[in-house]
Amino acid sequence: MISTPLFLASFAGVGFFPKAPGTAGTVAGFFVFLFFASLNLPPYALWLGLGVLFVVGWISSHQFLKQSHFIDCDPSCVVIDEVAGIWLTLLLVQLFCPLTWPLYVLCFLAFRFFDIVKPWPIGWLDHRLSQSLSTASFGIMIDDVMAGIMSALVVILGKILST
Repeated sequence: MISTPLFLASFAGVGFFPKAPGTAGTVAGFFVFLFFASLNLPPYALWLGLGVLFVVGWISSHQFLKQSHFIDCDPSCVVIDEVAGIWLTLLLVQLFCPLTWPLYVLCFLAFRFFDIVKPWPIGWLDHRLSQSLSTASFGIMIDDVMAGIMSALVVILGKILST
């Protein structure tokens, strides 16, 4: 039986995808975002949803790490951070230009690039905050937030320069 913190941190089990669970989490988050965006909710509702994702991710990953005594402070099964990261990318890009399918794809690819490669400051945050259990869960979430910000900047700048 899967614990509640692990169920939440793995985004309802998506994190147990056998190959590339981070990419699976990003895909799941992407489609959940599309679903909520299609409901024509007020813009603040999606931002509020992102805030809830971040807090739930932070708390659930902390509880999971504490319960499991995980040696790896960013286990691959925890993918709620990828969900929050792709949501942030899409929400930030949407502030500057309407999202079209090519932009959706660019957002996805840019986010996966920054999340996997972890250039500075993403890698620095990831390394610094994964050193202890007390900061690891925040680190799990914040490096993907930073990847989301950097991805959005790249996509927005690319869109501006291409017009």
